[in-house]
This record gives sequence, C-alpha cells and structure tokens, in this order.
Amino acid sequence: METKLVAEKADQMVYEGEGGAYYAWTPSKSPLLSESKLGAGKLLLHPLGFAFPHFFDSSKIAYVLQAQVVGEMGYFFLAGAQGMLRGFQSDIVAKLFDLNNKVGEDLIKSQPGSLIVKLRNGIEFPKPTEDFKEKVYAAIDTPRADVVVKGGGIINSLTEKEFPVLVGMGLSARFVRLKGKAMLAPSYVADGTGRVIYVAKGSGRIRVVGKRGKPSFDDGVEEGELIVLPQFLATAVIADEGGMELFFVVNSSKPTFEQLVGNVSVWKALSSVVLQSVLNISPELEQLFKEKNTKSLMIIPPRN
Repeated sequence: METKLVAEKADQMVYEGEGGAYYAWTPSKSPLLSESKLGAGKLLLHPLGFAFPHFFDSSKIAYVLQAQVVGEMGYFFLAGAQGMLRGFQSDIVAKLFDLNNKVGEDLIKSQPGSLIVKLRNGIEFPKPTEDFKEKVYAAIDTPRADVVVKGGGIINSLTEKEFPVLVGMGLSARFVRLKGKAMLAPSYVADGTGRVIYVAKGSGRIRVVGKRGKPSFDDGVEEGELIVLPQFLATAVIADEGGMELFFVVNSSKPTFEQLVGNVSVWKALSSVVLQSVLNISPELEQLFKEKNTKSLMIIPPRN
C-alpha cells in the first residue's frame, strides 16, 4: 500500500518571539520525511531578528527567500536559555574562562532569550570573507542557469560538482522558476533517492505518478507548502497564471535526474521496432513521436 502524498504548510510552531519564529514540518503529519531521512523547517526573522549560533544533528541546506530560511532536526545552542553553557554551574564556567564566580554567573544567565532574539539598533555583524562564502554559500536563483527556456522559465542545480561542500552532506538542491502556465516536464530521480519540494513563490499544480502508472498526487499547491516524494516517482508541475518558484532538496549529492520526454529521455535510445511494440502504435505514429522528442523539453512554455 502506497503512502498518501500530501502538500502541506508547516504544522508546528516551534518558537515565536519578538525577533522572529521557527516553524517545522513534523513526521507525525509528514511521515515520508522520516522515511526519506529528511527534515524541513522554516525560519522567519523579523527586522533586527537574530538566530543564535547552533549545531545540528544532521546536515542541512538553507534556502534564503527574503527574510526567511527553509531542514524534524535536533538543534544544540551555545548560549541563551537553552544553551549548552547554561547547563554548567557558574563556578565551573568561572574556572573554565578564568573568571570570578559573579562574572561566571552573569555570563550564563545574562541572555534570557532562546533560539531567536531581537537586536538593539545599530548592531552590525562582520561580513564573512570571500573564501568562507565560496565554501558555504552559492547563488541558485540566477539568470545564468543550467536550463533557460524563453517564455518558460529556468532550472538551476547545485550538486557536489558545483558545490563541493555537499559531498560530505549527501544532499543536493535544485531551483525551478516557471512563468505563468509553463510546465516542468515529468522527471524522476533514477538512483532511488527521495525529494522534498518547497513552493517558494506562487502557485500551480503538481502531478506525481507512482507505481502501476497511477497518480499518487494530483492537486493544486501554493506558496509555503511542501511535498515529500519517495524514490522513483515521476513528477510534473504546471504553474498558475502568476508563475511559481520551487526549491527541491534531494538526499544525494550527485542525483541522477531522468526525463520522460525530450532528446535526453529513454525514448530516444529505443529502436523503432521496440517503440512500436511497447506503445502498440503504427510506424507512422512512431515516426511522429520520435520527431517530437528531438529537442530539450525540460520546461515547456505555454501555448499561444
């Protein structure tokens, strides 16, 4: 029995304060997340909002929207009400940092906030060096994309080839922008890895075909919703009139995407007699079918 696929917004507010909020998609509502060994969360920072430095119990890709970040995961904080430092007695902290007990007490208790706080006006953080930025940051929403289709949209991918830090993480990402009524042609990940799709902007319709050629999901999706796709499922997306933007996370640093249409699809490799036999079509229809698969069809613009 196949697990029912759903597209949902984050179902749990983990934290909310003056500086911002953190929301999560939980395995209880999205069981395919845990089955795919993936997680998802959304960090919303208000003006002057500051998220505390922290560690994770898993690797994470963050996609910056505007004032938001889109990976259930465990967080370990250095400071604040839930920070590691607060768990030690003030005399231990004083000894560790060569301070007197009063200063040690102030150090561990002076920050009452947890997760996110609001900074005072005028505080500025140092900018990261270019070398550091190259290691941990990459622009994925860029006109210089892997696939650019006039009137249709763009596709841009980040794998270990373009972003070496992903090698140790076992993750990769893909960004898709579709113009109004354009279609992201059906594709699937051939190496058996799962995918998470987050609707970053706009709305549209996603159709997922599962086992035995039956649709596993066929419904409208809107900004802020997320859907988890198990391995080997083919997926197509059609944008509404206003267009849409999608952010994919795949749990492989070098996924193998396969297309169901176009000049890179498996149909192109099959001989005429095999195509006619598999599809049970005439030679004339087989020839027309092959002619229609001679160009790239990863994004299909709307018909005039």
